[in-house]
Amino acid sequence: MTLLNSRWENLRVASMDRQSRLHEVLMDLQQQQLQQLSDWLTTTEGRIRKMEKEPIAGDLEGYLAQIEQHKVLQNNLELEQVKVNSLTHMVVVVDENSGESATAALEEQLQSLGERWAAVCRWTEERWNKLEEIQLVWQRLLDDQSLFGSWLAEKEKALSEVQTSDFKDPSEINASVRRLANLKEDMAQKRRALSALSDAGQDVMVLLNSPAAAQRIETDTDLLTQRWDNLVQKLEDCSSQVTEAVSVTAIPQVPEKVVMDTVTTVTTRMEQKPSPAAIESCRHLPHLKDDIWIQTASSGDSETDVRKLLSRLAAWKSSARAAGDTPALKEKLQTLRVELAENEGDSERRGAVRREDD
Repeated sequence: MTLLNSRWENLRVASMDRQSRLHEVLMDLQQQQLQQLSDWLTTTEGRIRKMEKEPIAGDLEGYLAQIEQHKVLQNNLELEQVKVNSLTHMVVVVDENSGESATAALEEQLQSLGERWAAVCRWTEERWNKLEEIQLVWQRLLDDQSLFGSWLAEKEKALSEVQTSDFKDPSEINASVRRLANLKEDMAQKRRALSALSDAGQDVMVLLNSPAAAQRIETDTDLLTQRWDNLVQKLEDCSSQVTEAVSVTAIPQVPEKVVMDTVTTVTTRMEQKPSPAAIESCRHLPHLKDDIWIQTASSGDSETDVRKLLSRLAAWKSSARAAGDTPALKEKLQTLRVELAENEGDSERRGAVRREDD
């Protein structure tokens, strides 16, 4: 029995010693894991502080590089997430001889690491959302600027192809006038797009909060504005050249006034189509004109009055074709008809007097 008791005691002591060593090993491993996490958090927090101080790149290419840098941080965070998950399921091992102070210190260490980890995860997610939002807005601005620049290049080319001199027939003048009118109409509709681009550029500059990026955006916007102003000036110059060419060309089919009316300022052109009633009223004008010429041939005394009336008819005909169906036009037509009837009556009375004298 003495031998058995001795062997039992030796076994019990050896077991306790082994258990104590295992506890020490587990505590060391536990502290190593916690220290590794703490070191990783310290390094990551340093990276975050550096990224916060780094200004946003001055162009989209540099900004995309910053996004890739942030993606690397996200990947590192995902890899570290596996180790953090293992720590959350860890059984806390504390030396029973250390007392409650060791347990409290370990709990405090775990809580501090948990808060630091949560802060890193929160910052990474918030910054990614901001980076993604800025990228979408910035890319949209650059795309719109590119489209507007292509539109300007197209109109610059079209304007350079407009003929402004050496006209040989009315069709060439009419073609130039139509091209200028179409260009003017397109620019009038596109003016709002230029203003919208300028406003969008200001919004993006505020969102980026980067002097380099703001300078780049402002330069691009100023360049588009300058090209727009040059296009407007060139359109006005071409209009003047066409007008001058018409004034010195012996082509009666295209009056100078038609050219001037067609190529007015870009922002104020309004195209009006004659109404059916106005067109119908114009159809009566040739008959009135024929009647006037008949009366002129039969009565020399009324020739001056008839010519005045004919001049008024011609002027009214031009305005009627350019305007819609309005009461004023109908009233003018009625007045002209009354004056024509009066002239006819005067001619008949003068003719009768002359026959009596004969």
